[in-house]
Amino acid sequence: MSTVAARRWGTGDIPARQQYEAWQHVLQNVYGAWDVAKPARPDFNAQMTHHAIGGFQIVDCICDPCAAKRTRAEISSDGRESLTIQLVLSGRETIAIDDRPIDLGAGDVLIWNSIRPMSF
Repeated sequence: MSTVAARRWGTGDIPARQQYEAWQHVLQNVYGAWDVAKPARPDFNAQMTHHAIGGFQIVDCICDPCAAKRTRAEISSDGRESLTIQLVLSGRETIAIDDRPIDLGAGDVLIWNSIRPMSF
């Protein structure tokens, strides 16, 4: 029987000017290499709960607006391939896969593969 490992993380206890850098690190640990854009403000609110069992993960993420891209360079740098089923619970998100934009809102589901160039 596999053990479920759960990790909770948030920016609440991190100094404001280090919050986004910490978020970038957590994002890349969970989803692989991404080129994360710098935010307009130094503070950044984010919370993530990450459950892992074997090769399966469930991630619950709430964060301020942010942007990142995963180009062929990032894809080849980590060699990670994953299939993600993304459910948007609230807010809005624009994702572009192969430069084709997709606008998502509450209740929308998107399935994406980490070996395709994309941005959000």
